[in-house]
Amino acid sequence: MRSMNSALLAFAVYVLSVHFAPTVQAAPIQGGTATYEYFNTFVTRLYPGTPFNAGPDPVDVTVESNGVLTEVWEDQVGDTIDFEIVSIMQEGLLAGIPFQIIGGIEKTPELGPFVGTYTDIVQDPLDPGFGAGDPSSLMSAFRRAAGPFAQILIDGTYLYASDPYAFESTITGLPYPVGSVFVGTPNSEVEIRLRLGAAPDPVNDPPIGAALPGGIVRITRVVPEPPAVALAILAVVGAAVGARRR
Repeated sequence: MRSMNSALLAFAVYVLSVHFAPTVQAAPIQGGTATYEYFNTFVTRLYPGTPFNAGPDPVDVTVESNGVLTEVWEDQVGDTIDFEIVSIMQEGLLAGIPFQIIGGIEKTPELGPFVGTYTDIVQDPLDPGFGAGDPSSLMSAFRRAAGPFAQILIDGTYLYASDPYAFESTITGLPYPVGSVFVGTPNSEVEIRLRLGAAPDPVNDPPIGAALPGGIVRITRVVPEPPAVALAILAVVGAAVGARRR
């Protein structure tokens, strides 16, 4: 009888320990920064009767380029993380003519920031993440980012989209794994204007075409950053984000 009581007691202790044991949970992801090399392709529709298309019909032109972008994300709040792409710099050839595409508050402050949010974040509960100095515990999240950009031709011609072009995708890691793809949303068509003066003027600068939905950005490499540089970028951008919110 005594052995049976001991067995029952041991079983009860086991059941209580299973049901009331603390749940393992990853720490919230801390703010950080990463720089990526990437490939970008999208289609520009050139309007007829403009300096870039003298014909009577619209002309669709595929634009391809390779670039580098730097992204800074804030601390996780619930299942959400806000982030900003502070620098976009890419180069390509269009009909054999070199061009640059730039964006982000560091490259095109006159156009405004390129910002986004991670939502529906799923973390590895066994991975403490940045709190332990390791890569992020993020396993998946929905990513949306949108912002303006400029395209500069070799002769100095400045084209720009003042309305935000948006990308959406599901990511599987932070920093992004090589091969991650971001796709322009179906409603992300934005007009491209020709800057006539010293600064963009969307009211008076004429539209010459549009960047069509479905553009693709594919991450090709994660660029290692010295810790001091990463911390400096994070501090500067964090102060700027806080100032804009205030």
